[in-house]
Amino acid sequence: MEINKIWLGKAAKKLVIGLGLGVILFLGWAGLTGKIKSDLLTPLGSKKTKSVKKEEKVVMGFLPTWMVGRARMYTNQVNRLVFLGIEVDEEGSLVWEIQAKKLLGDDFKKQKELIKENGGKVILGLKQFEDNKLQRFIENEEAMATMIGEVKELVETEKLDGVNIDFEFMGDPLAVTSDSFVDFMKKIKAAELGEVSVDVFANTVIKGDGQRINNLMNEIDQLVVMAYDFHGQGSDVSGPVAPIKANVGQRSISELIENVGSKGVDYKKVVLAYPLYGYEWQTKGTEIGSETVGGGRMVSLKEAVGYDEKEIKWDELSMTPWKEWDREVTKSRNVKVRLKSGKYRWQKQYYTETEYYQSFFENYKSLKAKLELASNSGVGGVGFWALGYEGKTDDWWKKFSEYYKK
Repeated sequence: MEINKIWLGKAAKKLVIGLGLGVILFLGWAGLTGKIKSDLLTPLGSKKTKSVKKEEKVVMGFLPTWMVGRARMYTNQVNRLVFLGIEVDEEGSLVWEIQAKKLLGDDFKKQKELIKENGGKVILGLKQFEDNKLQRFIENEEAMATMIGEVKELVETEKLDGVNIDFEFMGDPLAVTSDSFVDFMKKIKAAELGEVSVDVFANTVIKGDGQRINNLMNEIDQLVVMAYDFHGQGSDVSGPVAPIKANVGQRSISELIENVGSKGVDYKKVVLAYPLYGYEWQTKGTEIGSETVGGGRMVSLKEAVGYDEKEIKWDELSMTPWKEWDREVTKSRNVKVRLKSGKYRWQKQYYTETEYYQSFFENYKSLKAKLELASNSGVGGVGFWALGYEGKTDDWWKKFSEYYKK
């Protein structure tokens, strides 16, 4: 019995040792094969690779004061919502007229919360469109200090995420690249007001000096180029508001993008702002480029998408929809009539006259072409003037999410 116990004890010990070695060999084989599989799947083997975060494309929506409370509520349709805006006078003070006060109203506060809840930023738009006031402001250190102080307090109090400078020198599109304006933007940057963007005309880029443009770019986060109003409300001739291409000698969005590249401007900091509107003019003829009669009337995207498709023409060069029509109008004029007595008197005379009209506008087809151009060019994002012009339905924003590759 003792011999059997000894033998059984030795056998059990060998069995335990054998099982232990087997487990070790199995785990080693499994680890080796796992490493081989891992090496086959990734050249880095067991090292973990970091996921590369995709760069965010800016989608900037400009909400004019007169559309606050009238436009729909935006959530994730845009990731930059610009309240445009508050006027800055030549002394640097913010002008708190009735429209500007909407920034502090319940409608905008609700809109601001919705954007922020969806990860977007709410930007304060500051505006001035009179050249003489702008020039005096830019040359006045005290005025600039006043503006920056008031804006900083407002940004902090209202929990805003940055500022958009819409200082439009109507007589000189290159003024925003001047040394004095760049120095002003340096002060804005130093004030730490959050994200900073500047709105410029297409001609600022097309006609501007590359070095001067880049001096401005160094002080800002986005250069918002207004890629619209190539034909404006007061144009002498009819034509597309935002042409992708144009005849020789005429400006276009394609020429704008070419100049961004040729002048060494950082594409990723450029935002192409597109129109959600067009214009209708009375004209002297039926062809594109006809002389206009008086000023134009704004045609919103909401109105344009309701046009009868049968009436719409397509200009392939500019990639713009348009239509033309005429109407007979009865008019009157006073004429001098001689009576039998030999005397004269004024008499109203009626006659019929043909009036011609043209409308160049945006629709889903034309905006799709513009968004594809933006995607393919590599710019940092797109913007829209103005929110509310598309109406309150989701139709346009559903199309937008299909068209624009973020």
